[in-house]
Amino acid sequence: MPLWLKLKLWIPDLIAKLRERSVRENVEAAGRGIPSMAAYGFLAGHPRLWRLAMRLGGLVNWLRPERIPTAMTKAWLNSRTLPRWRGGRFRRWLKSAGRR
Repeated sequence: MPLWLKLKLWIPDLIAKLRERSVRENVEAAGRGIPSMAAYGFLAGHPRLWRLAMRLGGLVNWLRPERIPTAMTKAWLNSRTLPRWRGGRFRRWLKSAGRR
């Protein structure tokens, strides 16, 4: 049995109530800077592009998000604070674990 059923939480109802509340309170800033799933859907449907995107993901180590010149990124950063980047420890671990 899923955990949310054990807790007697009905997730769809909870999401609907939160959505209704945000409309009632005229919440606009919550969705700013949230990208659509279109880019993910496109990449997920093209395995070669997906692999390339995963390889290029390492650029995050050198690229500061404040320097990404898109309105979406600026809006997202105006309402959130990113934690300090700690580098790809998980990926290094995964690579070393795969060699064993």
